[in-house]
Amino acid sequence: MVEGQLVEQDLAPHKEIVDRLHARGMKAIYNVEAIWINSGFNVNADISGYGGQLQAIKNAGWDAAISEGLSAKQVAVIRQYLPYINEGGEQGENVYSGGMYYRPTSMADGNYLECYHLGVNYDPAFSSASQSTPDNMGMTFMLYTTASLELDYGSLINYVDSLLNRGIKIKTMTFWVGFGQSALNKLDTNFNFLWNALNNKYNFTTTVEPQPIVTEEPKDIKIMTEPIAVTFNDVVYAFVVGQDHALWYRSLESGKTEWTEFKSLGGHLNAAPSITVTSTALYAFIKGSEKEEALWVISLTADGAWGKWASLGGDIL
Repeated sequence: MVEGQLVEQDLAPHKEIVDRLHARGMKAIYNVEAIWINSGFNVNADISGYGGQLQAIKNAGWDAAISEGLSAKQVAVIRQYLPYINEGGEQGENVYSGGMYYRPTSMADGNYLECYHLGVNYDPAFSSASQSTPDNMGMTFMLYTTASLELDYGSLINYVDSLLNRGIKIKTMTFWVGFGQSALNKLDTNFNFLWNALNNKYNFTTTVEPQPIVTEEPKDIKIMTEPIAVTFNDVVYAFVVGQDHALWYRSLESGKTEWTEFKSLGGHLNAAPSITVTSTALYAFIKGSEKEEALWVISLTADGAWGKWASLGGDIL
């Protein structure tokens, strides 16, 4: 299971990042540490006033909230809106070993451990966590410039190997992608390298199937493939694969001169799609990513509604 995690001090919904994470087949986890920080790290602070922001985060499509240092009473407020995940501290403090980061496992929907620096001994935390709640195990991999464990992919793989060899089950990997636009940039750069390094070794799967995500984006997206153009229902559609490996398109209605902005349909493509139209629908066919190398299709009906990505099976070589 793979997740992407966002930390934002403004606690704004940031639906554009939800859409990008979901398009990659990842769960979207919102780090609400700002609540903890704004309270002055006070576990007795009343956080009920954040209800409106938490509701907006939920409405934007975030799958869960995550933080460290919150009390059971504070977590209860958050869980009125979203599932909640405990997270350990970056120097090895964690939700199992006591101290300020300890919280009863019964109050959370999951318990994750941060581990992203070379030279930090996370073994005791992982051993304790594995014994306590093995079904809720997660590793948080931080994608920022000083996260030495993520910059050295060989060391990262060796460390994951050592955990697996000791019988520690890793159910979830959460990639902390940062803030705002930089988070989107990291999904297109650091994440690709890190994910490929891990997936080539362990053949991990993403959390959900790619879903059709329609978002407005700037006109100058970076394009990886030659365009494919078709006409359906008196509308011209131009399709390309973006640098994020998603399927993007622009359209022009008959009788008009202004093209729409680029919109993303999600997916994960390493080559151009195959597009065909009938009298009732437009179909886009792609080869799946490394784990699901099947034939996938998404369709557009005459009423302008895109469906969901669906696998047609097969094992494409």
